[in-house]
Amino acid sequence: KEKEAEKAAPAFGLSEAAREAPDAGRGPRPSTSSAKRGGGGNALDAIMEEERRRAAREEAKREKELRTEHWVAEGIVVKVMSKALKGAGHYKQKGVVQKVVDKFIAQVKMLESGAKVRVDQAELETVIPNIGGTVQIVNGAFRGQTATMVAVDVNNFSAKVQIKGGAANKRELSLPYEDICKLSAYA
Repeated sequence: KEKEAEKAAPAFGLSEAAREAPDAGRGPRPSTSSAKRGGGGNALDAIMEEERRRAAREEAKREKELRTEHWVAEGIVVKVMSKALKGAGHYKQKGVVQKVVDKFIAQVKMLESGAKVRVDQAELETVIPNIGGTVQIVNGAFRGQTATMVAVDVNNFSAKVQIKGGAANKRELSLPYEDICKLSAYA
């Protein structure tokens, strides 16, 4: 009688063939394949990804805090672009910043003549050294750090540098030309 009752009324809306199947009424089975889970994210991968995101947020915050309007610093090599100094022969000549006055004014000792001139940073340009040369990062998250020039990207007006020392030792960054400047050997 029980078998006849089962055949007469399908259990939970299942047909007789479905009721007799080994997985009857269980629904779809979850896949154990990592490819079907969306990239194989195990707990360690998730933790590492979250750490990368946290570090990126911290670096963006630091970048915002340390990016300022003034960039001149003692010991860097700059190019004087002040046309007012053209008569003295300093226009488009290089010099070393010896002293910074009020964040925006640099006292520059000219490399060729040895003359000392005061120039506003608006009339100065950063100098990019050869590959392998030493630079100082003058603006942004890594402001004040020294680095080695690795490559130049003339199309994007940027350079790849490798930081020397500190927590970011040997880290490579791509920075715009105006954020780096040749560090003087004479400083």
